Amino acid sequence: MVHGKGADISNVKQMQRWAEEKYITAHIVKKLADCAKAKGDFERADSYWNCYYCAKFVTTANGLLFTEYCKTRICALCNEIRKAIKIKFYLPVVQRWSDPFSMVLTVKNVPAKELNQRIDEMYILLEKIKNKYKTRFRRKTGIKLVGFRVFECTYNRTRDDYHPHFHLVVADRKIADVIRTEWIIEGQKLWGKESIYERSQKYRRIEKEGEENALARIIKYGTKIFSEHNPRNKKSKKGVYIEALDTIIAAMEDRRIFDRFGFNLPSRPKEEKRVQYLKDYKAWTFVCEYADWLEKDGALSLSNFVIQDEMRVFFNESIINTKTHEFPPKKFIIY
Repeated sequence: MVHGKGADISNVKQMQRWAEEKYITAHIVKKLADCAKAKGDFERADSYWNCYYCAKFVTTANGLLFTEYCKTRICALCNEIRKAIKIKFYLPVVQRWSDPFSMVLTVKNVPAKELNQRIDEMYILLEKIKNKYKTRFRRKTGIKLVGFRVFECTYNRTRDDYHPHFHLVVADRKIADVIRTEWIIEGQKLWGKESIYERSQKYRRIEKEGEENALARIIKYGTKIFSEHNPRNKKSKKGVYIEALDTIIAAMEDRRIFDRFGFNLPSRPKEEKRVQYLKDYKAWTFVCEYADWLEKDGALSLSNFVIQDEMRVFFNESIINTKTHEFPPKKFIIY
């Protein structure tokens, strides 16, 4: 018995991308689970293990793949599916806007102990700005703010602090101007002038025909898994800072990462829940060592994805476990 409509396994690029994402996620979440357990947060540790088993066991029949997804925020596979769904529904909306802009709203980095409070204050401030102009628009004394926002938090390895910020897409330049101005004025009142740099509150026009690429860059879920060792040099070596990544995920728990304002999406019909009983099928299990799903009763691989030696080396050398930023020894192999 399987649920859902299934994924098309003839899409080779998608299947190989999914295999790569499963490989990446599986390596990281085991370390995250250990980290959460060490902090005494067993519920979050369970969530990481739930992610580890996401799409581990799959069934194929009639050219379709069926599996169970974890839907956790750290899962690269589930995030790609979410992003594709968001783009599908929001791209037509952005394409109808006359002059859309993308924006970034930032504040000064904070240490781990201040991260939760700073995120709370950022959410409250942005809501305050939206509500202020919602009231003004009703009274016909201000413009209507139309757009959507995505929250993200990244880690600065050099300073051992965190950079929470918003990405926004808004309907036109006037809206971008208003939000930027209000963010700077109210933010400096709240956190002080040194906490908000005007030059860092950026916006730029989204060119026609480039809307899909712009949305793909903006619609993310929470944090980048990989961080540059030197944030000022985007070409510097990257690593996965497990303790910092767990801190970010914990801080974003129960928060709405993606939200829209000033408009409604067109109503869409509810998807019918599908249950199928298969007689002729194959069962597969994802094996990290091979970075692919292997047939349960044979030697076949599902996606034919070939993991590059460079990626194996990267994960052997670049998963950093502690605040001291010590790398695992090169001889340590992760499977």
